[in-house]
Amino acid sequence: MPTFAATFVPNPAGIKHLLASPGGAVGRWLQILVREVEAVAKSNAPFVTGELRNSIVSSVIPAGVGLVGSVTATASYAIYVHQGTRPHEIHGNPILRFPARSGMIVFTPKVDHPGTKANPFLTDALVLVVGSR
Repeated sequence: MPTFAATFVPNPAGIKHLLASPGGAVGRWLQILVREVEAVAKSNAPFVTGELRNSIVSSVIPAGVGLVGSVTATASYAIYVHQGTRPHEIHGNPILRFPARSGMIVFTPKVDHPGTKANPFLTDALVLVVGSR
């Protein structure tokens, strides 16, 4: 009885292009995914001045034998918004000046800040986008 055999010879350059090139099929798919996460994170980030939203960027870069997709908020205070803060003291150098709720300007050497609730806008965006697929 005749037999049939097939041999698969991988093309390392082709596989690398497919998996590790931002322009390959996986890279294009990952680029779409991180841009979607970026858009959702921007829409969920709190807005006061626009600095935090404008600092949210995405990228896809080669890493080892694959790719890494990243969505990052680069505003200096992004981590405090995302993770929240515990109650803490804020000390002036030498004094703090800020408007009170009454509208009066307050001058003081320190303030007992009550902390802030976490707003994990990046994590929430990732869960929403990836969870919908």
